[in-house]
Amino acid sequence: MKKIQIYSILLFLIVGTASKSFAQQQVQDVLQGGIHDANLLAQDYIAPFGKAFGSMLNEGWYNTAKTHSFPFCDLTLYWNWAMVPSSDNNFTIPNNLNVLQLQNPSLGNTSPTIAGGTGNGPSMNVMVNNPLTGRDTAVTNFKMPGGLSLKIVSLPIAQLTVGLIKNTDISFRYMPTFNIPGAINASASLWGIGLKHDLIKDFSVLSMIPIDFSIQGGYTGFKSSVGLSLEPDANAIQTGADYSNQKMEFDVNSYTVNLILSKKLPSVTFYGSVGYEHSSSKFSILGTYPITTLNANGQTQVTDITDPVSLNLAGVNGMKANVGVRFRIVIFTLHADYTFASYGGFTTGFGVDIDLK
Repeated sequence: MKKIQIYSILLFLIVGTASKSFAQQQVQDVLQGGIHDANLLAQDYIAPFGKAFGSMLNEGWYNTAKTHSFPFCDLTLYWNWAMVPSSDNNFTIPNNLNVLQLQNPSLGNTSPTIAGGTGNGPSMNVMVNNPLTGRDTAVTNFKMPGGLSLKIVSLPIAQLTVGLIKNTDISFRYMPTFNIPGAINASASLWGIGLKHDLIKDFSVLSMIPIDFSIQGGYTGFKSSVGLSLEPDANAIQTGADYSNQKMEFDVNSYTVNLILSKKLPSVTFYGSVGYEHSSSKFSILGTYPITTLNANGQTQVTDITDPVSLNLAGVNGMKANVGVRFRIVIFTLHADYTFASYGGFTTGFGVDIDLK
């Protein structure tokens, strides 16, 4: 079976991490277990990527608590990084699978997640009922796929922040839909919007305090799609179905609210924050896919399944903290910060800041 890079192009060009290629046969193998088993295995396998990607999108909204005067602005390229904890490198094979069965349970029941090592997981039997014997029979077997050694998920994000009235900024993130070369109908897009308001400036008695203290909130949405091309077993009885509509989608929605404190010196600003983050993602394998089964005569035949995987993945939802430093030379800024959370991360960035304040 010809191999195609299902995740590597998205992860390398969009997420910024090197990866191994996935064979189409590996996706085919997991789908052999039917919709129920495929969803159970995909849920555990892809979960760390959804958490890391959602956390990464919640980073990089700010590099100071200070707001702009109207109508001044800054344009900054943020590069966000989220780290996957080693505790999410493996998962336990569920014990409520319908069709798939561990070939050698005595060898263990754990398998790599997408963040784990590249070595394959345990062997799985694809069990079907043989109508000639009335017994469950293994029609084929396969090894669970290895991971991508995914330690970090990263993404560059361009952001425009414009000062409004009453010490309030509005920020825009946008990446138009673009096609990714080297894959089947692969594309990705991103957009986001955020607000920041300087709370100290609301009170004249506090306005002389030489710090800035703001509240900030933001939303980021990400959509991606890549085509698949899984063909039926040539030795099995065919259905004649059209398999050209196969694709994989990964969408993320991320929200964050933060309280930011910063202190500006002549050429450097120190900042920190505490906040809350929430994210969710949806992973889907859509289209018509052929799996191999046995008919009433004990012959192998193709059975088609449609839209076999649709998963709503929980993200990292909870408190976080952040510390960072920004340097400014005339209108140019350079900053870096670190985020403390269950999926911690860091941000670096370069920008052009035009303001009279």
